[in-house]
Amino acid sequence: MARIWTLFVLGSLGLVMAAAAVTTETSWVDEATYDAFHVVVGENAGDTERLAASEFVRLWQCTTGFSPSMSHAPSGAVNVYIGRSSIPGALLTAFDVTSLGKNGIVIKTYSDCNPTSHELHLLGKSERCALYAVYDFFERYMGIRWLTPAFTHIPEEPPAFIPAIDRRYSPPFEWHDCTYLHTYFDEGTNAVRDFRRVHKYEDGFIHGPFGGHSLYSLLPPEIWFKEHPEYYAEVDGERVAPSDHVVRGLGELVEGDKIGQLCSSNPEVAEIIGNTINKLIEWDDPDFINAPVTPSNTWVRNIVGWHPSKKIWSVCQMDWPGACECEECAAIDKREGTPMGSLLTMVNRVADIVGEKHPKHFIQTLAYGYSVPAPKHLKPRDNVIIQFNTITANFAVPLDDESSEHNRPIAKNLTKWSRICNNLHVYHHVPNYASCLRMNPNLHTLQPNLQLFARHNVWSVYEQAAELAPLPPIGLAPLRNYMIAKLAWDPNCDIDKHKDDFLRLYYGKAAAPFIREYIEMLEHKVVEEKVFQPWFAEPYWVDYDLITKAQELFRKAREAADSDLERLHIAMAYAQVEYAALVYCPKLQRKGSKLFAPRPPAPPLGEYIEKLKSFGLKDYKGCLDTPMENLQKRLEATAIPARCEEVPLEVLENDHVALWVVPEWQGAVLRWRVKDHDIELLRGYEHYGALPVIWREYTHTPPIGQPIAETFRVVEHASDSIVLEAEMENGLMVRKRIAIAPESNQVDFTLTVHNGTGEPMVPLVKSVPEFYTQGPVHPEIWTQVSGEWARQNAEAEPSRLEILDEAEYMALAARFPKAKLTLVSTFTPGEMQPLLWAYRSEDPFNQLNLDVLPNQAPLEPGETRSATVSYYVTKKKPKRIR
Repeated sequence: MARIWTLFVLGSLGLVMAAAAVTTETSWVDEATYDAFHVVVGENAGDTERLAASEFVRLWQCTTGFSPSMSHAPSGAVNVYIGRSSIPGALLTAFDVTSLGKNGIVIKTYSDCNPTSHELHLLGKSERCALYAVYDFFERYMGIRWLTPAFTHIPEEPPAFIPAIDRRYSPPFEWHDCTYLHTYFDEGTNAVRDFRRVHKYEDGFIHGPFGGHSLYSLLPPEIWFKEHPEYYAEVDGERVAPSDHVVRGLGELVEGDKIGQLCSSNPEVAEIIGNTINKLIEWDDPDFINAPVTPSNTWVRNIVGWHPSKKIWSVCQMDWPGACECEECAAIDKREGTPMGSLLTMVNRVADIVGEKHPKHFIQTLAYGYSVPAPKHLKPRDNVIIQFNTITANFAVPLDDESSEHNRPIAKNLTKWSRICNNLHVYHHVPNYASCLRMNPNLHTLQPNLQLFARHNVWSVYEQAAELAPLPPIGLAPLRNYMIAKLAWDPNCDIDKHKDDFLRLYYGKAAAPFIREYIEMLEHKVVEEKVFQPWFAEPYWVDYDLITKAQELFRKAREAADSDLERLHIAMAYAQVEYAALVYCPKLQRKGSKLFAPRPPAPPLGEYIEKLKSFGLKDYKGCLDTPMENLQKRLEATAIPARCEEVPLEVLENDHVALWVVPEWQGAVLRWRVKDHDIELLRGYEHYGALPVIWREYTHTPPIGQPIAETFRVVEHASDSIVLEAEMENGLMVRKRIAIAPESNQVDFTLTVHNGTGEPMVPLVKSVPEFYTQGPVHPEIWTQVSGEWARQNAEAEPSRLEILDEAEYMALAARFPKAKLTLVSTFTPGEMQPLLWAYRSEDPFNQLNLDVLPNQAPLEPGETRSATVSYYVTKKKPKRIR
């Protein structure tokens, strides 16, 4: 029988091979033959090919209503051959599967001269590719859309005919994944597993793809540091590890911790790590990673964030700075032009040690933070994977956007790495980690980013979304996840069509136009206003007008929906708009001596939280995105504000300067306009509640001070001055006086503290003006001592905090290069101790703080102390100011 079948297939293939090249978009079979399908699977087929065959049978029945028969030989009018095992070896060469990429597929139809005999072949480079070919066939030609794990669209009627098909495709990435974790956890069903399969994600994914920050797990300081400090990084002349040598996460470090990496140039470090990995590879127990941690097996922890192959081992820097500065590391880094020089030296040594015994295993390391720039001369070994990280990007625009100062160096370094690395893996970020409840318009960047990776011969892509928590499909996460799945398989696909399919099928045909308009509105906002959107993004760009427009679009979408399921999907997307309406900054309107702060309509807080819970939203320990906890913290910090506030506005204004003071809002100065130079020094009137752009008083307590009072009393108010007062909980009385000069733009400020208690106390209070740097530029900070000016920040840095040494400072100045203006603050030496400044010049902050602190010596009972500062703006550079 096997011989007869071989001859049969040879005959049918031979008759049509020559004709296949001239096949056009004509019908291969029509619906009249749908009941005559028969599935052929090889006798020697593996489990995956058998799964592919059973999936074809299941899906054919779902789409046509007919259940095909299945055997190891052809039978019937239409035979569907699943996988390579279904085709005799002599014929397999005709499909040229060897030229396919790792995950390449073939979908090909044939028609015998006898119109009653037809063939469909679904196969690929491997058994798993046969499964991919089956899913690809049903999506492309039968109209199935796997939109989310919980929602699959199957057309009510099958197509009238199936066209002749000759499809060969190899995706550019050998491996891809995306951790929107509502696609990760089955919770008792196979829906997630099936969803991942149809979108060509590999089974067996273990959390922590390609490892994480593992150096301290490979060489634990609690075991090695005491006797071998030379194994650890030298920072500022000292070998360092956490103070108690216990590894913690970056957010868990305690005051006094001294942190660093390993000494990457030390060959003994590489030898220990290489031997450790060899032991792990040779370990007989496959579950060793779950073994209880003991002093003797501590090195087992956290080393392996496995790829499904279980042949990739993580040798990655810790999630903090502290590259080694010893003489040997420094020499390598200087030669290579990057701290990656010494790190890659160590990684290559480890790869040599492991590769000698286990040539099919790989060592993976991060190009992350300080190690992103590629080395000038070194190249990774062939068994080294470079995991290139994009965490510093502006995710509001594509990575190859030449106009983005954040993205240009990323694209440049990616190009450099692609020239020297055969195994380049990209670790990209797609959500807003601040909260899944925040809007995150980046759908327009997904295709250009994945096309960029493909052009640079990236081997694999990991789109990191949520971590550790199975989040429900809130906001646009389901659409984003679907688009990523489509693009990771084919970066050049018609993504607009896929997006349209999703919107139409998931939200409903009538509601889809409104959801699309909402998406386009968000994208237009961030692009046109050049919004900087980092991986942990503040929503400063979300304003009253945008929220109310979004509310109107969702109202129309709800009214247009045809089913409860569509309305549920719309409601889950709308949750982000409701969150914005609840907590984002108001629209400030000045009406005479009043300031109005209207906010969009919003649901009661309790109702909103219950709605989120009904969607399945909750917090998980260790998750980057803990939405319920974030919401509670946000509300505890600000409370849910009234839908429209009306507060007194105190204005100081003349021909040179104007200030807006709101005593009932923590005594804040919201606006400081310098008319002489047409600039705004404070932007609270535009971004109140969204960015650090105001001037108010804080407690001077680590780690983060809090406003000293919710309201201030107006003690005096004249046309050119105002005096405000508040009492702190510890009994310290704080008074501040603000005055404007009549003939210049000078503003005088006096901060007075009085101890009205019976005990001495340190006046832990500071006044913090959050000045606008006039754009994303690094301000020059200058100090004046004895009439001489000296610059304090010789090197430009995007952010910095500095507490100045005690000296007889007379003035502090900030030069804003873009505006060609200098902000000068003068004071009496000794009144302010310590003297400090800080800035975050990158978008969206553009912020400079020149803190005013009264002398921090203890204040005796009944004692009063003051610090007076005068500010003015000039075109002169500091050295020309006398």
